[in-house]
Amino acid sequence: MNLADFFQNFFKELIQSYKLSFKKTYTVSLIFALFSIVGVCILMLPGSTAVLDSVKRHYFLDELFTNIYSNYDSLPGYQFSYFAYPLFLIFVSIFAIGFYRSRRSANLSLQTFISSIKLNDLGNIIMAGIIILIIDFLLYYLYGLLIKTLLDNYIKITLSYFRGFVPILILGIAVSRSLFGAELRTTFKSLFFTYFAFFIIAAIRHSFQYFFEVEIMWPFTWPILHNDKKYLVEIFLSIPLLASYFLAYTILLSFPLRIYWLNTVQETTDRDETEGNNTGLDSDIVE
Repeated sequence: MNLADFFQNFFKELIQSYKLSFKKTYTVSLIFALFSIVGVCILMLPGSTAVLDSVKRHYFLDELFTNIYSNYDSLPGYQFSYFAYPLFLIFVSIFAIGFYRSRRSANLSLQTFISSIKLNDLGNIIMAGIIILIIDFLLYYLYGLLIKTLLDNYIKITLSYFRGFVPILILGIAVSRSLFGAELRTTFKSLFFTYFAFFIIAAIRHSFQYFFEVEIMWPFTWPILHNDKKYLVEIFLSIPLLASYFLAYTILLSFPLRIYWLNTVQETTDRDETEGNNTGLDSDIVE
């Protein structure tokens, strides 16, 4: 499979999922987004003064997705706030399992999602979270060992990207195992394509986020532009946008590895064209 084939299938799954499921799942996405925002705030806001100052200076979602991994030099030691982004992805992982198992239901309610999730699924996700925390801790201190070299800035940027990608990869494996029960068969090429998909989703998210912050959020926050509590309003206004990300990150977590594990790209395409399904993955899902 070449890169063009991969992205053809990836974007097909992404677009069809939003077309057929966005409205049906948005209420559940809002609830999950609210829970994730509460969890992220618990991790970020009671932290060091430097963390809170950074949250106040930047838009909240920029801090969550981008700046949080760029503060190597300004924060005193490893922070709990560094786990805020993986925590968001953990909620996405739970959403992803519920989404794939209940997407054929007429009523995609929170109860339907929750009832489709097993203790074994939560165990996989919790274990993945622990692994992510350990790897992120090691990557953070690896930077400390490599600073003050001629490649300092390159190392900082590269490790920041890896700290953003590792949670996607580890949770993607956990979600795919829960959903499809497949034996892991992956290659460097599959990881490379997954890494590309990660950047594509990040670019799309950044574009929507910039539009939201400039065109929608700014009129609401302008009257309190210099208020010390402006960031609280930004956090509240960010919840609907964060909810709209859940489907995209669900596809990012589940689709790239799945397509390589069972080599079903052509099979998936043929089933979609003949049966009119929005995805060819449903029949292989472990209930």
